[in-house]
Amino acid sequence: MNRSVEWIEDMLEAVKRDSSSSLYLLKACGRSCAARQNAFESLQALAEAASECSTREDYAAFLSGIFPSPVEVILVEDGILLKLHKSACTCPVASSLTRNADIMCECTRGHEEAAWSVFF
Repeated sequence: MNRSVEWIEDMLEAVKRDSSSSLYLLKACGRSCAARQNAFESLQALAEAASECSTREDYAAFLSGIFPSPVEVILVEDGILLKLHKSACTCPVASSLTRNADIMCECTRGHEEAAWSVFF
């Protein structure tokens, strides 16, 4: 096994034991990953494409038109919910781990929150 992968798995095991600050750090890593992947620019371009939208209903319809299945766009009382219908974390790092991959969803949460904050 790759030593980097082993190190990450060990670090994630420690993260599970101290949730408050560790979850913050994982989400911060996700935000940094979004920046490295140019997610902000992509979501800014998407926001510009949605510039005609003025209501939540308009945004939900716009997003429904661009997302392929299995993404579901759901209009809720206080916003819009994007439901991915994935059975596992979508982070490419998580797919290379043999243990503790579930905690990587917090990193993915930070990535998505940061990226979508540009759109919304």
